[in-house]
Amino acid sequence: MSEQKILTEEQVNQFDCDGSINVNGPFTTEEIEAVSKLLDEMLPFEESKKNNYDATRVTRDIFSKGGKLYEFYNPVLLNIYQHPFFERVAQQLLYTDKITFNGFAMSKTYPFRISKKVSGEHVDSKYRYSEIIARPRRIGISSMLYLTDVTPDRAPLKIWPGSHIPIGKHYDEHPELIDTEGSQRADLPDHLFGDPTIALAKAGQVTFFINSLLHGASENRDIEARKVFYLGLKPKCLKYKIPKRAKEKTIIVNFFKGMSLRLPMNRRHMVPEII
Repeated sequence: MSEQKILTEEQVNQFDCDGSINVNGPFTTEEIEAVSKLLDEMLPFEESKKNNYDATRVTRDIFSKGGKLYEFYNPVLLNIYQHPFFERVAQQLLYTDKITFNGFAMSKTYPFRISKKVSGEHVDSKYRYSEIIARPRRIGISSMLYLTDVTPDRAPLKIWPGSHIPIGKHYDEHPELIDTEGSQRADLPDHLFGDPTIALAKAGQVTFFINSLLHGASENRDIEARKVFYLGLKPKCLKYKIPKRAKEKTIIVNFFKGMSLRLPMNRRHMVPEII
């Protein structure tokens, strides 16, 4: 484990219990503003084509068909996710020195304009509880770098603390239900998860959460957009899984090969192997 620890023991314990934690990031105001400006260019407002989806949220990731993978090579973005901060936090949360990337995404939630259903509660991945408590963990985690302040009215993420535990125990009992996809709340076990909390933050802060934690979007009733950059992280020993909705495997493989060439030599170990 790296000698330079960013999180306290209390913060790691909170992550174990709640499945999420919010911490201060290492980036300057200028770096955050540069990414924020870039997202304004990359994520213009688009009318949703899905009647049951939030029409004000524009999202792009490296898996979705039609996405522009080369945009993730932008030097402004490379400056963010090559930063050792993410690796060092993940080392503590996943209990291993060897960490790799597990996906990239960005989203911009515009002020509420069109009354359509906001994206429902869900989990991004299905993990057994035995995988969550393993050392090293055998799970992926997500980090959300906030590019704007997130107030109660500006589309805060809803999180159900500790929900990863009963969900994980359910998949220990029913491993046949596990695949490379996430799951909507309606398809999860009938469990009383309690009341959600909302993730409030200042620009530059980062929320880390377990991918099998129950969470969901909320409406943006503010006058400004909420902008977030996502970086997925995993133990190197965990196989990189490509979801069914993804582009062809060769496209994803070539994307990471191109990224490896653009990263400094001392950061290329973060690029995952895809077999």
